[in-house]
Amino acid sequence: MNQSFYNIVKELNQGVDEKKKLEELKEALKNTIHNDVNSALSICCDGIDLASYLQSKTDIAYFKLIKGVCSSLLSQNDTAEELILEAIQNYEEIRDVRGLASSWLNLSMVYINCKDFKKALNCCMKSSKYNSIAGNLSIKGTLLNNFGAIYFSIEDYKKALKYFLESVKVSKELNDTGNLERCFANIGLIYKNLKDYKNALKYYDLALEIAEELNDGLKKANIYQNLSDLYYSTNELVRSLEFCDKSIALYENLGNKARLASNYLFKGKIYNRTGNTYEALTQCNLSLLIWDKLKDENGISETKCLLAELYFKSGNIDKAVNLAYDSILLAQRNNLKNILFTNFEFLSNVFSQKKDFEIA
Repeated sequence: MNQSFYNIVKELNQGVDEKKKLEELKEALKNTIHNDVNSALSICCDGIDLASYLQSKTDIAYFKLIKGVCSSLLSQNDTAEELILEAIQNYEEIRDVRGLASSWLNLSMVYINCKDFKKALNCCMKSSKYNSIAGNLSIKGTLLNNFGAIYFSIEDYKKALKYFLESVKVSKELNDTGNLERCFANIGLIYKNLKDYKNALKYYDLALEIAEELNDGLKKANIYQNLSDLYYSTNELVRSLEFCDKSIALYENLGNKARLASNYLFKGKIYNRTGNTYEALTQCNLSLLIWDKLKDENGISETKCLLAELYFKSGNIDKAVNLAYDSILLAQRNNLKNILFTNFEFLSNVFSQKKDFEIA
């Protein structure tokens, strides 16, 4: 056989093998993204490298998008935003409307997580525009859910419920159990906020049933967190603590540091309500350690706000006041109005009691 012809055949076979490897990486992602996010991130990096070697712009965009989704699942929202915007640019270059619809949809989820609902709404509108061309029902179902989440955030529960129920209908038609779980969980949140705890529990149970069927660790952790909050609201603190511990175990396994910190803080709130100040301090300090490493000023401010109350209860007034001042500075910088109000009210009570003590 001619040597040059042999080399051509070898290169063609190698190309086929690498394209097959690319598909294997995509398949592997489906099995890891919700239960081992760090492994999924590694797969995405391999996918980007291989797609770049093959000069496949579609696959480069795809793996960047999924890498962004993985970063979002780990609450690394700045990284997620950057990666998804890169994917959008790649999809725009090749005029892939389905890819654009999916990318803008996932970027809206990042902004929902960041509580930047104006940007989230803008992304949803762009996704809807591209999906009107692509006609993807799965994207439509998730879009309806995201619109619902945005209206939920501004406490327009009637409009939010309307979108969630429309999303349920589309998801059932497609047998899209992943989005259906999100819908049920979100409907549960509406009923919980309306203090209709019976219906909230009903929808949380429906969501948990799906999450268990899917064996989706992240979805289970989120529902456990919701159930912990529900039982905290009904003052069933033993049950609240039980589900909080379950969510902590899963978030730890998933490597989601931000959710882990949030749950340690919530566990501190549970112990505070039971009157166990020592254990409440332990949990809040665990939370603060993680927030500090993440440099999450919102989390630091909220945790220091509760720590101020706890140290005051334990008799360390100077430390309590210093923590409250620290929390105020961060809350002012990040426009955290509820935390500001709580701190000002706390300091007012502290100084009032201190003055009464000095007079006495």
